[in-house]
Amino acid sequence: MSASREQDNATSSQQFWYPILNKLIPFMVLICMLALVVSGARFLKPTTDKGSNVPTIVLSPEASPGAAKTLPADQLFEFASSVIGQTGLKTLAELATSLEQEAPAKVIIVGHTDALGSTSFNSKLSQARADAVREQLLKSKKIRPQSVFAIGVADHYPIIKAAQCPGKAEAELIQCLAPNRRVEIWTKPDAIAQ
Repeated sequence: MSASREQDNATSSQQFWYPILNKLIPFMVLICMLALVVSGARFLKPTTDKGSNVPTIVLSPEASPGAAKTLPADQLFEFASSVIGQTGLKTLAELATSLEQEAPAKVIIVGHTDALGSTSFNSKLSQARADAVREQLLKSKKIRPQSVFAIGVADHYPIIKAAQCPGKAEAELIQCLAPNRRVEIWTKPDAIAQ
């Protein structure tokens, strides 16, 4: 009889704790992720051609001014697209020439989106945009593929917070959040560490 009572107590305990833990664990994971974002640390994993020997890159928020060249996404892409337009091709050709002359040891391409759309969509879009810029820059035969990394960070590092654009209609909101849609090109050694 006591074995049956212990089993009933265990089942009762599981029925009590399971729903609580089922909701608490995802919440705790979210809190941990937010803590990393709020701390200002940028722990990013770049992609490479083969996916081998991929370094972990830390982009320093205290990096010197000019450590990153910022390209507004609206100059490179149509809204919600990763296809580079004619203006973007010209901009990237000029950037490739500059990088050929500068010959940095590493080039980190970071794609950013605004907060419009789902997290999944923004993650894929930011990575696709960074990859598109990388591929276009590598058309310059003087830039080494193994030194160029593409990273998508979605909307995790906004310049303009959505709260700064209250009560705007969709077209106005898209315009207000435009600075968040960008591609950064990092080349300075004091901004990049393995």
